[in-house]
Amino acid sequence: MLNFIGYIFYGIAIADFLGMFFGYDFTGQGWTPILFGAIGAGC
Repeated sequence: MLNFIGYIFYGIAIADFLGMFFGYDFTGQGWTPILFGAIGAGC
């Protein structure tokens, strides 16, 4: 179950990172992809 949640956070991190390049940053912060990736790695 934690692996699945980790992959979801990886997906959010990738979407947020790519969104910064296309002008759609849904969090508004530049450091949040790192945070989501770290949460995914922790899970």
